[in-house]
Amino acid sequence: MNDKLMWVLVVVALLVGAYGGYAYEKAKFVKLMEGQRMDMQRQIDDLKKMSVVTTQNDLVMMASDASLGTYATDPKGMTLYTYDKDGPSVSKCTGDCAVNWPPYVAEGAPVAMPEHMGTTQRADGSTQYTWDSKPLYYYKNEKAAGDVSGDGVGGVWHVAK
Repeated sequence: MNDKLMWVLVVVALLVGAYGGYAYEKAKFVKLMEGQRMDMQRQIDDLKKMSVVTTQNDLVMMASDASLGTYATDPKGMTLYTYDKDGPSVSKCTGDCAVNWPPYVAEGAPVAMPEHMGTTQRADGSTQYTWDSKPLYYYKNEKAAGDVSGDGVGGVWHVAK
């Protein structure tokens, strides 16, 4: 075989291989970006399901869900819950219960409490917010604003309304 022809074939093979690698990497990148776009769209759709109705002194917001109606969230949009076994201004959710249902506690003393809001002292000395005298909690399995998977758990946990 002619040396020039051999070099031409080597160069062509390198170019074809380089283009093939480029095309493969581009396809992987496009697929990755499409997956991220779909994840972002799901997050946007989830946020659209939750609409903010009112803000009350930076302690609580009211959100709306098609199936639940209007319910209370913290300022970041995380759903707040009440526990049927609690008494008025008395939290009975301690120990493992409080690990799964962390109390919504005050960081410092609020200047003025909005309508429906109050506080109660927990057994550990922390100050927990209340809604119509019912202590408020988060659900540990919820990770994003608008999640309401804790509603109805055990028949005793409900979104605060």
